[in-house]
Order: sequence, then C-alpha cells, then structure tokens
Amino acid sequence: MTATFKRQVHNGIIELPDLFREQFEGEVTITLHKEDESRLTKGEGTGSKMLSLIRNPVRVAGFTPLSREESNERQR
Repeated sequence: MTATFKRQVHNGIIELPDLFREQFEGEVTITLHKEDESRLTKGEGTGSKMLSLIRNPVRVAGFTPLSREESNERQR
C-alpha cells in the first residue's frame, strides 16, 4: 500500500494525515522528496516542468506522434 501527501517536517517528525493513520501502523518504509527550492523561486514547480516539455518537446528519431483521430480511436 502506498500513499502520497504533503506535510511539514517539524523537528524530524512527519505527522500522518488522519485518513492514513489506521492503515499505516507498525513498521513502514519511508521515501522523502523535496523540490529544489532554488528552482521554485524562479517559478519552476511541478506544473512548469510539464509546460516546459509542451513548449520544447523531446525529439526522437523515427517517432511520429499520434494524430488527433488516432489518439481518439476506439477499439471494438
């Protein structure tokens, strides 16, 4: 089971949201992630990463993106 949420760390303690307290009892594995604050001050957050890719798509030799019709096509 996994959960994703944002919380403030106070003196090394991360409080679980009420929703997850009963589900995560006992020993758990913790993975921490923190945004690069220098990038956030420049207006670059998670949303702008996507915007950056939209504005500057990665070009791959031999790859052709789906057309609008192909992407909306339904299999029967």
